[in-house]
Amino acid sequence: MTSPRNPDDPPFEVSLSGALKAWWANLQGLGRDYALLAVLELQRAGIGLALILAAGVIVAVLIVTAWTALVAGVVVWAIQSGTSWPIALAVAAAVNILLAILMIFQMRQHVTQIFLGATLRQLRGEGQGH
Repeated sequence: MTSPRNPDDPPFEVSLSGALKAWWANLQGLGRDYALLAVLELQRAGIGLALILAAGVIVAVLIVTAWTALVAGVVVWAIQSGTSWPIALAVAAAVNILLAILMIFQMRQHVTQIFLGATLRQLRGEGQGH
């Protein structure tokens, strides 16, 4: 509940320019707050991305090491089973090349997806029945 106004108090007037100045100051403060939040989140996202990339490199090195050990084990097994060194190494190389070719074909199927085709068509106004 508000207390009754004292007649000796100076009159309280709200001017339009004062209200607009206050509104503008509040809007600027809100903009600064959102900008600061965006900067902090981008910094956090950048650190997260760096950690993910570092972990990805470590995982890749570990997988390559495991694959190399597996191929070496198969080559050693083949040699102990009576296969000559050149044939065992050639077969191991051929299997690696074949797998690489299969991965290249797999990658080529996905190349068109990285160019944001639907977004570009939408921005160009294509496909809207014009």
